[in-house]
Amino acid sequence: MSVFLEAPYNLSEDDLIVVRAAATNALGDSVWSAPNDSGALIVTAPPALATPVLADETPESVTISWTPLAGTDYTYELEFDEEQNGAFVQIFNGEATTFTVAKEDGRRSYSFRVRALNTCGASPYSPELAFNITLPPA
Repeated sequence: MSVFLEAPYNLSEDDLIVVRAAATNALGDSVWSAPNDSGALIVTAPPALATPVLADETPESVTISWTPLAGTDYTYELEFDEEQNGAFVQIFNGEATTFTVAKEDGRRSYSFRVRALNTCGASPYSPELAFNITLPPA
């Protein structure tokens, strides 16, 4: 067992650690608690995802997909730049790694980004997937 006395601790996700605590206030310090019996796993916010991809396109819709992170404790948020001005809005939140978006009349440009979430927070956003579609003749 290693004893860490000061940061950085160089811990990795899923490292098992044993923790004990003490409190300090204006009246002094408490005694240290007994070490916890079961240990604690280190969990961190997820890393950034790779750029999502255009998985499928039909005359009515586009399907966006992204590579999931290893493990099962993640949800994903997909955002769409609806106005093409950098103001993304969330259009999906869940465990799936694909999402289908109906094409809008007259829209040629699409931009999406995705991020992962867990109990520790959210990853940075992925790089944007931006693409143009050819509208059928009127």
